[in-house]
Amino acid sequence: MLSDLHHPCLVRFHELGQDGPDAFLTMDMVEGESVRDYVHPSGRLDVARLRSMLSQLVAAVSYLHAHAVVHRDLKPSNLQVDRAGKLVVLDFGLAQVLGQNANQSLSGTRRYMAPERLRGEPASEASDWYSVGMLMSELLGRREPERDAFPAEAPADLVALCLLSLSPDPARRPNGREIREALGLPEPALAA
Repeated sequence: MLSDLHHPCLVRFHELGQDGPDAFLTMDMVEGESVRDYVHPSGRLDVARLRSMLSQLVAAVSYLHAHAVVHRDLKPSNLQVDRAGKLVVLDFGLAQVLGQNANQSLSGTRRYMAPERLRGEPASEASDWYSVGMLMSELLGRREPERDAFPAEAPADLVALCLLSLSPDPARRPNGREIREALGLPEPALAA
């Protein structure tokens, strides 16, 4: 499934093999830095870098969703920014095809899981967008989540998008099209 998807911001998978009882997967090696270090290069928020990284992430997630795949574990450690500033989504260990009757256990990182996933409900596009909202919240420097406190340098449009993405009700979260429009991004390419 994932080996058939080709997007510049998704790590490329090459081979699934077996060595005795052990299975292995080979993929591209990505040399770069964490999204946190990229967006905060000198300890301060670089808004241009945040917008660039976020635009690439939204394009990659939109591409997955257009191919009926949900990631289910979007978080900073599963994202890398290479030396050219290109974001790469790395870990697809929990990805699944939408509508599959996959195990709905609490697999993933609780901090980035949407409330409905924590209740044991199936993953959806909305749950991936919640994870993107949590990532935005951290990168924008949100200090007190329970009070929606962001630092003064956080751009108002990104703060508003972040808060909408973190709605407890998945139906109230912006969908991929709405997020792309808010960021001024084109529709995703559908070719695999």
